[in-house]
Amino acid sequence: MAKGVEWKRVQAKAMNSNTQKIYASYIKKVNEAGLLATELKQASEAEWVEKNPNGINGQVAIFNAINGVLLFAFKPLDLAKNKGRKEFDADAGENPFAPAFGKRVEAEAA
Repeated sequence: MAKGVEWKRVQAKAMNSNTQKIYASYIKKVNEAGLLATELKQASEAEWVEKNPNGINGQVAIFNAINGVLLFAFKPLDLAKNKGRKEFDADAGENPFAPAFGKRVEAEAA
């Protein structure tokens, strides 16, 4: 994880009314941009598949829209075909609630 300042969320109700309005507008536009990014990603993938229904060299293009840029990468066609939802695994990932996790984070920061 990158080292530097520790960012913390600002409590919106602590702001004056003008800043709260700007913040609310910002959140609304970020949410709208997220929806547009999803729409752009899906449309791009559909267009690519329409033009390349069997993939290219055993691969398919995948798309993502991040920070105002449409990106693409290729992944094996086999992975794309087996893209079903995975079973929920309660043991997957890290446990940030365990005391040992906090000690590890403190050790990494030192």
